[in-house]
Amino acid sequence: MPFNFNLARHIKGEVLPENVQIEIQNWLSNMEQFAPSGSVANWVTGSHDIARVASRVSPSLVDHMNMLVLMLPGVSVTYQGEELGMTNTNLTWEDTLDPAGLACGPDRYQFCSRDPERTPMQWTAEMNAGFSTSETTWLPVNPNYPWLNVEAQSTDEDPHNTHVGVYKDVMQFRKQIKDLNKNINLNTEQSLLVAFTFDFGLLLNFGEDEVSFDLIEHSGMPWDMFGEVRARSVNGSAENIVGSWVDLSNVKLAKYEAVLIRTQGW
Repeated sequence: MPFNFNLARHIKGEVLPENVQIEIQNWLSNMEQFAPSGSVANWVTGSHDIARVASRVSPSLVDHMNMLVLMLPGVSVTYQGEELGMTNTNLTWEDTLDPAGLACGPDRYQFCSRDPERTPMQWTAEMNAGFSTSETTWLPVNPNYPWLNVEAQSTDEDPHNTHVGVYKDVMQFRKQIKDLNKNINLNTEQSLLVAFTFDFGLLLNFGEDEVSFDLIEHSGMPWDMFGEVRARSVNGSAENIVGSWVDLSNVKLAKYEAVLIRTQGW
């Protein structure tokens, strides 16, 4: 499969919703013009060659990027660890193994090495993050593994308020959508990126201010007035907890909050 790395390579640092919208629309437009009939889009936010979302963009936007690629039309590809918000690992010159990093020498290896995003998957708080029972691993485990791991997030008292939990919530809803390949509508307003089809509305607040949005007016969809929250980013607002019903004409989002809403037609 030829991967679409545009979101992974071009979205970094401060994120403007307009830039994300452009990346998505450009790819879909190019596919419509140049891809063979029946082709399906795919979406990637990271890889073994690209810094992790939590380090490249922000820890506050991990859920935003995961929710987005899971709900865009086509195939979603997740690089191991992105579902729990793993970060790049700071490695010494002595621990560096990537040929690209070694070629840059001890003074510049950190600008060239891809090892920081290639460290072991963090499964548990046990030795080597549960990745291996060996005394050492090919690359060192990130020192944040005791608290940043799959097991800790999977056993949290609130299953909807961890990155892994959010990822599972979105996946569960994704499986209920009959046709993820149909057209998706994209809008931006202030710090918001809004994506919607007849079946759902996805609102991503990339800013540090609370915002509200009239999803019914902007969408023009024949929806009922209320929709059900099916996923919400970590530490989001109380009114958007999973399972709650929100007024689609006045959806409120806290700073850096993302919400996936199941809509219903008349």
